[in-house]
Amino acid sequence: MNGVPALPLAASLSEWVRFGAVLAAGLLAGQVVRWALVRAERRRGDVRGALVLGRLVRLAVVTLAVIYALAQVGVRIGPLVAAAGVGGVALAFALRSILENFLAGILLLLRRPFRPGDETAALDFSGTVEDVNLRTVVVRTYDGRRVFLPNGSVLSSPIVNESAFAVRRSELLVGVAYGADVEQAAEAMRSAAAEVPGVAQDPEPEALAFAFGASSVDICLRFWHSSSTAEMWRVRHAVLAGVKRRLEAVEIPTRSSSSRSRGPGTSPSPWPAKCARRTGTGRTVRAAAVGGRRMALADATRAAPRLAARASEDLELRRLLAQRAIVTMSDHELAGARR
Repeated sequence: MNGVPALPLAASLSEWVRFGAVLAAGLLAGQVVRWALVRAERRRGDVRGALVLGRLVRLAVVTLAVIYALAQVGVRIGPLVAAAGVGGVALAFALRSILENFLAGILLLLRRPFRPGDETAALDFSGTVEDVNLRTVVVRTYDGRRVFLPNGSVLSSPIVNESAFAVRRSELLVGVAYGADVEQAAEAMRSAAAEVPGVAQDPEPEALAFAFGASSVDICLRFWHSSSTAEMWRVRHAVLAGVKRRLEAVEIPTRSSSSRSRGPGTSPSPWPAKCARRTGTGRTVRAAAVGGRRMALADATRAAPRLAARASEDLELRRLLAQRAIVTMSDHELAGARR
């Protein structure tokens, strides 16, 4: 038979009985293990993952049972395993990307960095996880799109689970004028944030001086709220509006009141010259600083006389060069006329 295993026809009746018993026991054991795993996982709320893992475990148990049952009737398992190995290597090269996503899907189901319903960010996409299967992670983005992310790419990239905890923190960076009372401004901001519905009181909001800006002292306001992204935007809006009203009420200037950047009779604006926001992931995006633009304008104004003098010198030099060219041309013409 050239080394190809075959089922022995001369197997005894007892061997065939053992074959059938082992195979039936394997099928029953696979079904029981799958049922127990699905029941245990359903209590944790992950029905989809439980079904997939249950099928994989049942397949593994049944495969082992078939191999053991064949050994009971005298089938040589070694050549079968070798042939399966060669075929498996060829199949793995042909279906490399599919197998990569398949194995990554199994790891995602086992490790569970997120579950259906969690709000996540991965591969530059943010949204709610709808499904995790053996090939893709299905995400519904916040702008209403459905994205299918390959499991291999998701597993090999950073994953941010915004719903991992019940609350998360947001930060607002507000600049107050150098002449303002920093302690009073910080207390006004903290009390304004504490009064907003949706802001957690444990831990309570805090406002701390953060840095010296170009024309202001930056105060960082930190507060906790629900981990829902929709709730985060609602609470941030309410906190920002409340802080603005509170600072206006206590007459704390939030723009530089330096006399060099204000004309006579003007009063400082009640809103920050520099306002920045920080997301829950810690990234800071600063708005343009009005004070910085005023300083640049003042520098340009001081440099204007020098630029005007230089332009006048250049114009005089060009006029002299033009006269020289005319005189030289007249000399040439005169010399030609004399010849």
